[in-house]
Amino acid sequence: MKSSPEDSLIELDQVTRDFGQVKVLKGISFTIRKGEYLAVTGPSGSGKSTLMNQMGLLDMPTSGHIKVKGQIIDQLSDAQVAALRSRTIGFVFQAFHLIDSRTALENVELGMLYKGLPRSERKERAIAALERVGLAHRMSAYPTTLSGGEQQRVAVARAVASDIDLLLADEPTGNLDSATTSKIMELFDQLHATGLTIALITHDLRLAKHALRNIEIADGQIVRDENHTARKEAQC
Repeated sequence: MKSSPEDSLIELDQVTRDFGQVKVLKGISFTIRKGEYLAVTGPSGSGKSTLMNQMGLLDMPTSGHIKVKGQIIDQLSDAQVAALRSRTIGFVFQAFHLIDSRTALENVELGMLYKGLPRSERKERAIAALERVGLAHRMSAYPTTLSGGEQQRVAVARAVASDIDLLLADEPTGNLDSATTSKIMELFDQLHATGLTIALITHDLRLAKHALRNIEIADGQIVRDENHTARKEAQC
């Protein structure tokens, strides 16, 4: 089935990013469509982190254009970009970035603090998000009493609590053992099955196999863009 323009979530069009004389991204173009599950892979120094910052609107390109839900980013003010990022994208990183003095529930609530939601709605959404990631029984626990996998689940709950369009995960299992990594990837699979768009940035090809589309970059350029959706549907 062909995708319509309305399916487009994030578009990168000939995006470059220079740092001084160093050209890190060299004309990257691709589109993330609603409901996709993609992995961006590549060796250390390939430009994955720089690309993640572009996809997440954390940094602006040197040249080229980025569109989010049809809006050209370089036509927006910094405040408008920040607001669009907050509404559209949730982030999960290798480090959990939880506040030790706050409970799991409070950590998730704090992720919505600047979205203009009333406190009652923030709490309601936080509870629903923690239930969604299987931590209904650990809402009152503090991060120091949680396992690494549980802490990352709290981080995922914080990211998805705001009804985002895209979950952008940067090496989300880098601090976890293999068994816990498997559980976190199962959680991502479950979230994608509910319709959430997921973009995974990783050097680990085992994690990339969970995605239905793999984009590989090397030396700041796309060298492979493969969609495995049809193959996986045939296996079901």
